[in-house]
Amino acid sequence: MRKIDFKKTIVAWVIIILLAIIIVNIDKIMPSKRTTIYRSAQETPLEATDNLRDSAKCFVDYGQAPNTTVFVYAYWCPHCQKMVPIVEELGKEGYKFYWAETSDDNAKGILSKCFSGIVGGSVPQFICPKTGKTQTGEMTKAQLKAFADKCV
Repeated sequence: MRKIDFKKTIVAWVIIILLAIIIVNIDKIMPSKRTTIYRSAQETPLEATDNLRDSAKCFVDYGQAPNTTVFVYAYWCPHCQKMVPIVEELGKEGYKFYWAETSDDNAKGILSKCFSGIVGGSVPQFICPKTGKTQTGEMTKAQLKAFADKCV
């Protein structure tokens, strides 16, 4: 009888440890319900409002150049990972990008303060602070270059 209790205790501890590991890593296992992943790029225009000017000014107040393109991405997102080398290549060509990883508290603060009316729950997303336009999803280098050219 005592061996059965010991085995049950071991099994219970193993289950508790596994559940703890799953809870700690749940954001890596399952994306948030608020996050939608798009496979193809979709451009979304922002309505012309005073908020657009406020967003651009806010972004500059955080020390960013107004011609910077915001790259909102998540480390776990396969579509974002496909965009990373393209953004890096364009960065080497002189394009300015602000990398906003969704789990980075500093980036989340800037996004929520400056772009609350612009940023969506989808990744990858590109935001042009100057024009208020956004583009969501994977795109080719040429498409991203054309989008970033509008931010200059």
